Amino acid sequence: MRRLAAALALVLPAAPALAQDAVWTLYSEDASACYVSSPAGTSVNTRDGEEVEVSRGVTRLVVGWRPADGMVGQVSFTGGYPFDPERPVTLATNGQTFEMTNDGEWAYSPSPEADAEILAALRAGESATLTGLSTRGTQTQDTFPLEGFDEAVDAALERCPG
Repeated sequence: MRRLAAALALVLPAAPALAQDAVWTLYSEDASACYVSSPAGTSVNTRDGEEVEVSRGVTRLVVGWRPADGMVGQVSFTGGYPFDPERPVTLATNGQTFEMTNDGEWAYSPSPEADAEILAALRAGESATLTGLSTRGTQTQDTFPLEGFDEAVDAALERCPG
């Protein structure tokens, strides 16, 4: 998983944005790897039940395809801070909630089967909210609008079939 996070950190800013629908952007240099990504639309940070201002790095929801490596629609999220390793990050969309495995500043779906379930729920939803807890005890809720998500995923599937 750490290799994927490192790869995403390098690819997202460097790869050309091939298509952009609403806030979702497709990144790909060639058909070997495609990523659709969006920054959070809104973020709420709380500690002890009170809203607080915090300094965070980049916050993005990412879905990636690297067919040669067997990665097809992997759902990941970077919250811009180290997650509490004892608490899962959750993704809620379209009336469903999914637990994600976290590793440092990244959270991932736990399996390819979960990726497929989450991807289907995201495609049917209007927004997705990811909730995480930092190692400092701050709870974050990042909401991502899903307008344009279907179009970005369709473009990724066309470019990186597998």
